Amino acid sequence: MPDSLKSSSSVKRWVTGILAGLPVLVCIAAGPIWSWWLLISLVTTIGLWELHGLLFHVPLSGKWRFFSFAAGLFLPFATYLWGITGLNFALFVSFFTALCLMMISSPLDCEEINRIALLSFAWLYVPYFISFVLLIGGAPQGRFWILFLLAVIVAGDTGAYHTGRLIGRHKLYPAVRTTSSTRQSAR
Repeated sequence: MPDSLKSSSSVKRWVTGILAGLPVLVCIAAGPIWSWWLLISLVTTIGLWELHGLLFHVPLSGKWRFFSFAAGLFLPFATYLWGITGLNFALFVSFFTALCLMMISSPLDCEEINRIALLSFAWLYVPYFISFVLLIGGAPQGRFWILFLLAVIVAGDTGAYHTGRLIGRHKLYPAVRTTSSTRQSAR
């Protein structure tokens, strides 16, 4: 057995991968499309939560946080109901509503436009892009392509992890990821 599989960190990765991966695989392989929408909504919520922590040094107020998550969840919901037209319409409505909310609540606050720019980026980066999974899943052979994409991602990440554990010596950039090495990133 390779040394990279003997660590407790590796065992935790396997357990987490199996516990999180099996329900996702079952959902994608055999679940109805509404279960995909629920999965995408969960991933959107987690992704927006993490991205808010990176983008906003001062946490958002309750009003903006609620609006951000509501708008973020509106994108996959509109995609589920109306396809690509619903997705683009939901993005436009979210952005326009954010501008209206700014004009109603605090039109003289200079930071509001920066907040809206960051929120718009967050909506594009997480729920907009991940909503395309719903569109691809609805296409002929869409399930196959989603499963194939996941297999490629898992294989690449697994290969990078084990290669880095085996031959990685020099840290890549400890402030971003403390365990990555330059050789791991060169794969």
